[in-house]
Amino acid sequence: SATTVVGFVCQKKAVQRPARWTFGDMVFTPLWMLGFVLTVVLPAPCQVLAYSLAPMSLTAPLGGISVALNVVVAPLLLGERWQRWPDWPATALITSGTVLTTACGSHTEVGRDSGQLEGLFEAPLFIVSLASLVLSGAVCMSYMSWRRADIELSALARPENPKICDVFLPAYVSAASGCIANIFLKLVGELLATHGEAWQIA
Repeated sequence: SATTVVGFVCQKKAVQRPARWTFGDMVFTPLWMLGFVLTVVLPAPCQVLAYSLAPMSLTAPLGGISVALNVVVAPLLLGERWQRWPDWPATALITSGTVLTTACGSHTEVGRDSGQLEGLFEAPLFIVSLASLVLSGAVCMSYMSWRRADIELSALARPENPKICDVFLPAYVSAASGCIANIFLKLVGELLATHGEAWQIA
């Protein structure tokens, strides 16, 4: 969570500065690349290790810590204003949910071999759920791309009170992407835990 929040801060600072090489909203500067490493590259092996050692019901909700850290770090490092509403109540609810789900979730890991994992991935419920996540995320991204100019104007006009729809769409895409990524990271973690001897260096 700490590396993710710091990485986001680096990327936010990077896009606020002029850059020679850009692609969409990405700027290929050392600061932006550092943020990419901190938010994408570095957390991946840590998440795989965590998922191989503990149930997903315990580790996944801990991502809510990122929200609490962001509320504290963003105003300090980016000069953003503290928002008592709705940031503080929302952060309190997310933190409470993180604590409760971690405390009350399953503390027993169920080990599965590759055959059992393959069976879970072929289950109709998993296929329908995954397809729904991918399709709904794609629809949201297409809608945001289509209305990009209007969304940008709305954000500039209402920086402290954005429209709920404009906030919800990127949040949903991020959550759906994170859900899919966590599932496959958990798969890698399970395979490493089950077939660890195949990864050992003689």
